[in-house]
Amino acid sequence: MDKILSFYKTLSAVSSKIVILLAIVLVVIFVDNTLQFSSNFVMSQKQDIIGKINENLKDTTITSAERDYLIKNRADILTHKTWKDNIYDFITMPSINDFMPISGDNDKKGKNACWQFISSTWWILIFMLAILIVFITTIKGSDLKTMILLTVLYEVIALFIAVVVYKILDLIPVLFEHPGWNYALNFISGLVIVSLFGYIVNKKQSKSE
Repeated sequence: MDKILSFYKTLSAVSSKIVILLAIVLVVIFVDNTLQFSSNFVMSQKQDIIGKINENLKDTTITSAERDYLIKNRADILTHKTWKDNIYDFITMPSINDFMPISGDNDKKGKNACWQFISSTWWILIFMLAILIVFITTIKGSDLKTMILLTVLYEVIALFIAVVVYKILDLIPVLFEHPGWNYALNFISGLVIVSLFGYIVNKKQSKSE
């Protein structure tokens, strides 16, 4: 607990200006996603380029190769996705197993969403819980606004990382026709990450001493 508290105090030492800047960035992204400013701009650009391509396709002097090239470019423009689209597709894409049996054989089961998430992100969930516990135990005598901002920020970042880790590990198909092997692999992966992180932290602390 002392190490967690020390780590949290170190994080809390982050300048309030940086926290405000991050909050502003998140608000800007939220507003842009809600009002579709960037999406409307991208759509307008696509329409302009496609209009020019369509005009060029009306030219009877272009060769077949040039026509095919223009048609291919038009299709690429129509199907091109922004970084926000790619992130959204990655987070919301269905499981490779759809959490259902992968065949008619009852012995061949798909992964359960709940167990898959817990086994993949248990170490992140523990970190999130530790942050909340430290926040509750250190709330007295502290800058309340800064503590709340930092705690919410850390929890949101940790939750996003948890979703990403979950989706990455969920790409692995059912091993040996039983999801238990996947849960074990997920758990071991978490142990390796925690051990590696602990080794790096201890190494830095030993150098500083």
